[in-house]
Amino acid sequence: GRVAALNMVGKSQPFKLVSSYNTNGFDINITFVGDVRPEKGRRVITRKSPDSKNIIQLFERFGELVGATLINGTEELPIIVKLIEQDIKITGLEERLADVAFDLKSLIK
Repeated sequence: GRVAALNMVGKSQPFKLVSSYNTNGFDINITFVGDVRPEKGRRVITRKSPDSKNIIQLFERFGELVGATLINGTEELPIIVKLIEQDIKITGLEERLADVAFDLKSLIK
């Protein structure tokens, strides 16, 4: 709605849909967001704390975050969607992204 309104008043804004799918079962919540297809040239960065059941896999291609799989980690879903929408460059940040203590919000423009 926001992008459509801006375009109607002459402020050209691109629209980028970040798809997601969520499923629950056996006390496990799994969410797929963006493009999580296994393809050549993709890097997977895993965020997991040793004492937690939360696991997040971030999918990187050409230096940008393109998708993620979240297992019991939905609290980070909104920020991951924004990172994908805004085509945030993550080259060189792989080690920090794997650290669950690193605040993903710090990457938003």
